[in-house]
Amino acid sequence: MIHEPEKGTFSVVDLTRLQEMSDGDREFEEEVLGVFLGDTRDRLQVLGNALVAGDVETTQHEAHTIKGACGNVGAWRLQALARELEIMDLSVQPDEAKEVYEEASHAFEEVLSFIKTYLSS
Repeated sequence: MIHEPEKGTFSVVDLTRLQEMSDGDREFEEEVLGVFLGDTRDRLQVLGNALVAGDVETTQHEAHTIKGACGNVGAWRLQALARELEIMDLSVQPDEAKEVYEEASHAFEEVLSFIKTYLSS
């Protein structure tokens, strides 16, 4: 399920979603978030390389996987951007796809910063 919040009305990570998923288990949250950050960073790199190469299948696969992972932790903005990349027609919209990728990379950095702050609290 894609959750599309109104612009400016949500946190970088929906802590309610995260806490529902973890049933309030902080240790589990830390583990899940650590895996999420490492895996998503790697997948974004693969996605960027696929975009440059015009590799539609890899782009769609990585975007789909990122989208799902974001849904698990409540990173709704990054999820929406990954969904956009997943459904874009790269043969028609290569420049737009690169712009959305840049937005997604920036959104990931915001998520990374938010999660680091959250985990240190």
